[in-house]
Formats: sequence, structure tokens, C-alpha cells
Amino acid sequence: MSSLDQIRDRLEKEAGVSPSITWLDRCLRHIRQSNNSGGHNDNGASIEESEVDGIWDQIRHSDLRTVIRGPSNDADFPISTITAAMQLRRAMAQSKTNSSSSSANNTNGGQHQSSKVCLPEKFKLMIQLEEVVDATMNSEQQLASMGGNYNLSTSNNGNNNNNGNNNYGQGNRSEKWRCLKMIVSDGYYPNGRAASPAYDEDDVIIYAMETSPITNLSTASVPGTKVLLHGPIQIRFGLLQLSDENSFVIG
Repeated sequence: MSSLDQIRDRLEKEAGVSPSITWLDRCLRHIRQSNNSGGHNDNGASIEESEVDGIWDQIRHSDLRTVIRGPSNDADFPISTITAAMQLRRAMAQSKTNSSSSSANNTNGGQHQSSKVCLPEKFKLMIQLEEVVDATMNSEQQLASMGGNYNLSTSNNGNNNNNGNNNYGQGNRSEKWRCLKMIVSDGYYPNGRAASPAYDEDDVIIYAMETSPITNLSTASVPGTKVLLHGPIQIRFGLLQLSDENSFVIG
């Protein structure tokens, strides 16, 4: 196993992310050039821990699509391998199918089928935020929370329950009442693989919501913020149910 393969294996086990070899090679060359240690990269040569830290820093600040996707000869796993991204998509689809079947069965007097699917305890996958909103806020409050100086004095039929301070963007609203709903991405193609599919597929949008406040996550979190998911994770109606018990915000 080459040094780049070893790094990819380590990142997958520790952080739930599996960069393409092409990206890893270019990243390592960039780090070595920046450190004036030369841009040459020999796959057989050892990689210093400081360089691993540099690779990790680049992952945190890069789009996961750029990190993970690559040529079919280096980005993907064997066709028989079920990646965490594929496992996630299958669970999402199953929860939606169960929901549809349950509705049909209820209509026909049949047996109820649960719309809940659980990802196993060993599941681990890095995702990034694409969009986040507080589902308990109305549109005016959401605008203010994104940094707009919006006067909410006429909100909620003229009722003001914020002690005269209407700036929701300054964190005056109690966190315990919030419920974040998110659109996230794991960087993989719609089929859950890192290599481009042979044919076009409909894009897969991954939705998630918090069941209790997640530490270091808010409506102010910027797109691209990395979050490590780990099982068990409940999925209901295709929606990931997240909390501090199964999510860790990397930044």
C-alpha cells in the first residue's frame, strides 16, 4: 500500500472522509512546495505528521466535492464495496419507501410499516453544510438571524416577547427553542461513489434536522462547515435526525 493510500485509509477511519488519490497527491505537492521542501512526491516515501496535519487543514477548508471526486482509476473503491455514502442513500430511500408503503397500507387497511431507518453504530461520514435555517423562525426572523438589521417589532401580529430587543441576529433568542433544518453534502456523486457515473443521475439532496441543539452549530454557521456523523443515526421520511450524540462539528 502506498503512503497516499495509507493516508486515505487513515482519514476514512478517523474522520469519515476518503479523498481521491489525485487530490491527495496535488495537496501534498502544494504543502511541500509551500514548505520549500520540493514539489516532488514519491508514493513510496513516508509522509510526515506535519504534512498529514496540512492535508487535514486543506480538507477542512475545501469543498468535499473537490476533495472526494476524481478519475475512476483512483477515486473509487471496488465495485463490490458499499461506501458509507451509498449506505446513507439506501437508508434515505428505504425510509421514504416505507413511508409510501405505510400510507398505501393504511388506505387499504393493511399493516403499518415504519418510516424510520437506523444507520448502524459503526457508520461514519463527513458532511458539509450547504444551507441551514431555524425551522421555528418565521421568514422575518430568519432574515435577521442571517445578519440583516430587520425590525421585528411588527412580527407575530404585533406581539413583542423579546423584552424590547428585536434583534434576533445577536443571539438573544433562547437556543433551547430552536430546531435547525439543514441541506448537507458528503461530496459524492448521486450514486454514492467518488467516480463519475457512466450515465446522468438525478442529484441527491441530503436533508437533516436536529432533534436537540448541536454544539457549535447555528444559523450563523457558514456553508462548507464540516460535520462528522457517526452512528447510530435515525432517518425518518428521508430526513437525518441529528444531535450531539451522533454529530460533531469540525468547523
